[in-house]
Amino acid sequence: MKRVLAAVLGASLLLAGCGQSTPTVNSPSGAYADGLDHSWTASTAEGQRLYAALSQGLKSQDFNIGLSVTATSGYGPIELNTSNGEFAGGDGHPITLNGQVYPTGLGVHANSEIHIHATNLETPACTRFQADVGVDDEVGSNGSVVFQVFADGVKLFDSGVMTGASATQHIDVGIGNKSDLRFVVTDAGNNSFYDHADWAGARLDCTPAQAAPSLTLDQSSLNIFHLHSGTFKATFHNYPAGPVNIRTVGYLPRKLTDDPEPAMHLDTTTVILSGASEETKDITFTAKGNIGYADADKYFPVQLVTSMNSKDIDSIPIALKESPLKITFNNMAVAGRVGETKTVILTVNISPPVDFMPEIGLGLRFPRVGPFVITPGETTGNGSQVQIPITVQFPAPFPFDRVESVSYTLGLSGITSGYRDGMYSQEVNLRLSVLP
Repeated sequence: MKRVLAAVLGASLLLAGCGQSTPTVNSPSGAYADGLDHSWTASTAEGQRLYAALSQGLKSQDFNIGLSVTATSGYGPIELNTSNGEFAGGDGHPITLNGQVYPTGLGVHANSEIHIHATNLETPACTRFQADVGVDDEVGSNGSVVFQVFADGVKLFDSGVMTGASATQHIDVGIGNKSDLRFVVTDAGNNSFYDHADWAGARLDCTPAQAAPSLTLDQSSLNIFHLHSGTFKATFHNYPAGPVNIRTVGYLPRKLTDDPEPAMHLDTTTVILSGASEETKDITFTAKGNIGYADADKYFPVQLVTSMNSKDIDSIPIALKESPLKITFNNMAVAGRVGETKTVILTVNISPPVDFMPEIGLGLRFPRVGPFVITPGETTGNGSQVQIPITVQFPAPFPFDRVESVSYTLGLSGITSGYRDGMYSQEVNLRLSVLP
């Protein structure tokens, strides 16, 4: 049976009541002589109170996670740890079967039923039900009842007809992984006179109820810069110990090329949990591909799905976005006299920084622009700023009024991948002039 169910079972059992059919013959003198209906049905509060009192280590809050208990009794309320007595509450005596006194149990009256039903509970928590059953000694050799136990509609125990003169019977049945339990006492088909029935020492072997596993995140969206990583703080609630597999379902930003692999990559595909009630782990994504125009600065909704043993446990909506790096540079102006050679430094700033030093590439098709000879040098710097020297020669003869404005396409190897990766295509302006 399911975990909470088990817990409830214990409680319910002890709290159940019995429904009584109207006698078909005249009532005897004394007990039942008023001819009135004294059947009883447990209220929700009574059911929860009995459940909390009788279920060791279990909580009445279990009723909030898919557990329901109904109970009826034929002559007054179900009595906790005493016999049925008469129709008033609290008028029973110590539970006694064939001279043996029991400190715990439920005193009911035929017809009665305790019905425990659990939903949304997955972990078997109750494994066995045990009790001694019989007609309480307070009615002597009178009474006639039948005890029955059902699990998911299957009868696990049937005592046959028992009277006050019958020997006590012991119940010990397995109920693991069952979600619907019924504990029934009938009037044996004749009448309910003196049918004071005891579930003596009734107990369920259970572990405390546990809520279903769930996952929460510290945020619902993640903006990751190209060539960087971003992390969700994920808290796993009530997960069992062991590996939890993580995957995404839905469209992730893709590279601008025909490569089917998403540019946004889930790095954390498995976490190992200890079984604590709450554990927080990092779930990391990396924007590792070449960002494309269509996917830049756009959130994509996907589902983050957890599973254990090939069974999905939870699914949470998230939104992922890959943002381009910010690249800034200085436009340059070079002035020189005829016959001179001048050098300027092109500086490129990268934000946020990358973890390698890119090489600057300039789209120089020819080393000569008009009369000028332009030669780029070697890139230096780091992942946040790189520089490249550009040497300009002013050869003679040269018209003194000559001015050139040259534009070059800027590229950073390892960040851009050529003309198809247009996100970082920028032009550098180089203004050249001759001094008199």
